[in-house]
Amino acid sequence: AVLPVMKADGSGSVPLGQVAALQLAPQPSVIQRYNQERAVTVQAKHPQLTAQGLADRVEPLLAEIRAGGVQVELGGEIKENASANEAIAQLLPACVVAMFLLFVWQFESIRKSLIVLASIPFVAIGSALALKASGTTLTFVGTLGLLALAGIIVNNAVLLLDAIEEG
Repeated sequence: AVLPVMKADGSGSVPLGQVAALQLAPQPSVIQRYNQERAVTVQAKHPQLTAQGLADRVEPLLAEIRAGGVQVELGGEIKENASANEAIAQLLPACVVAMFLLFVWQFESIRKSLIVLASIPFVAIGSALALKASGTTLTFVGTLGLLALAGIIVNNAVLLLDAIEEG
C-alpha cells in the first residue's frame, strides 16, 4: 500500500493505502475486453443507497475520470433500469390510447371516458410529492407500483361513474 499514486492536479503523489483499501483475492489471469477495448469492472454496493442514488453520488468523480480520456460506462442495475424505463415510456402512450378507446366503447361517451382518464395525473402528482418529501428516487419497482396504482385509481373512477349513473 506504499505504491505512489499521482494527485489529480499533478502536484505530487500519495501512498495508495491512503486512498484505497487493498485486499488480496484470487483473480482470473485474463485481460477483460468490452467492444475490443481493455476494460475494468468496478462493483459497488451501499447499505442505504439505491443503485441510482449511488450512481448520482459518484457522478462528479466519474466526470473527472472522463475528462482524463477514460471511457466510463454504467452497467448492471442502472443499465437494466434505463432500458426497462425506456420500454415503458415507449409503450405507455399506446396503452393510454387503447384504454381510452375501451372506455369510449364501455361508456358510449367520450366525456365520461375523459373524466376517467383525467384521474390518472393525480397518481403522478401524489407520487412526486411523496418522493420529494421522503428524499428518495423512483426505481423500476416503484414505476411498476405507480402503474398498478394508476390502474386502481382508474378502476375506482369507473366504479364511481357507474354509481353516479345508477343513482
